[in-house]
Amino acid sequence: MSVHLASAGWGSLFARSLRLIIVLLVAAQFANLLVLRELVQRPRLDRLAGLVRADLSAIDLALHRLPQSERAGYVDALNRAAAGRILVPAGQAPAQFDAPQAPAAALLLRPLQSALGSGFRLHWARSGEVRLWIGTRLGGQRYWVGFATPGLLTSLRLPLLLGTAISVALAVLGAWIIHRTVRRPMRALAAAAEAVGAGRPPGPLPERVPPEIAQVVGSFARMAEELERADRDRAVMLAGVSHDLRTPLAKLRLCVEMLPPGIDAELVATMKRSIAAADAIVGQFLDFARVGADESEEEVDLAALARQTALDLLPPERLDLDLPASGCTLRARPVALRRAVMNLVDNAVTHAGGIVGLRLYCDPVRAQLAVLDRGPGIAQDRRERLMRPFARGDASAGSGLGLAVVDRVARLHRGSLELRDRPGGGLEAVLRLPR
Repeated sequence: MSVHLASAGWGSLFARSLRLIIVLLVAAQFANLLVLRELVQRPRLDRLAGLVRADLSAIDLALHRLPQSERAGYVDALNRAAAGRILVPAGQAPAQFDAPQAPAAALLLRPLQSALGSGFRLHWARSGEVRLWIGTRLGGQRYWVGFATPGLLTSLRLPLLLGTAISVALAVLGAWIIHRTVRRPMRALAAAAEAVGAGRPPGPLPERVPPEIAQVVGSFARMAEELERADRDRAVMLAGVSHDLRTPLAKLRLCVEMLPPGIDAELVATMKRSIAAADAIVGQFLDFARVGADESEEEVDLAALARQTALDLLPPERLDLDLPASGCTLRARPVALRRAVMNLVDNAVTHAGGIVGLRLYCDPVRAQLAVLDRGPGIAQDRRERLMRPFARGDASAGSGLGLAVVDRVARLHRGSLELRDRPGGGLEAVLRLPR
């Protein structure tokens, strides 16, 4: 089963939530504009159209009844009464009154234009005093008449910009709240899953979470308990079988030692080697079952531990040690870590022979212990498989648990094991441990 992990950024939960909320807010704003237009703005414009017709009819009637010589005075009187120019002959109107209206204004005035009819021209003046100017014929002459429209026709640029800014801010806040609500339990769950995968007990799982996440947390907790129980049962079974096997092996070894003289010496040696190999395999079973069991972490000097372990296995002339005198300490389980170093050195001796090198590199973040040999090495496509339990490199490679034990110890300490080619030939096994 493959899982595609979206990279951080636009594929993250925060980004996806943000995009969804923005889309929903834009859709809600669009729906609100439609409702405002149909239920609020259109009835207002219909009423405005009725008022405009009534006013224009009254002005038209007055101009028709006045002599031509008195019409200019009547227009001036109307403008003075309105404290501004509201009735302007077409020839004296600003040029922009005849220019095409801006698209946004034209869209807003379209319902009013439909209500008034084609005999009227509209212009919404937004500079200075906001007025709706309507061009039509009054008293046989073309005029532009200005109507004040406070609260009816206003500039929407600032409200739209403000509404957009508020919507984006709310979208970011909502996405952050969703992200924060989900992120904390998911991070705790991921850390617990990593601990279980490394053979460690999971840390405390979140409790106050939404019901949907609580269901996932509960399922994971039950799974972790089942895995821990299965691991304990496996360890008990391996330890029990291994212990039971060592009793007959000890009896066989004793019987071989008690054989009467005169038996084929080569046959006796072969029997002893076979018993020793079987005993070694049983020992590996026990090591794998007991790695880190009931052992607490403590401060360990990795350089001293590696040096002493290597010297316990090989004479100094077969070792090439490059280990610092001190200063490379870390929190670890010393018995498990010693077993890992023993397995790496033993693996180098078994498959390479000759001189075995140990190198230790320490920095404030992690320690790297490398065990080097000049053997045939391991093919790239076989390295990961050989770190799994019971995977053997050849027919004489024992139980296939040596590197699996090392890998398990590494993961138990939140570290890793890497097998790589050594410059000049051979294998370099690198045990990385965080400090």
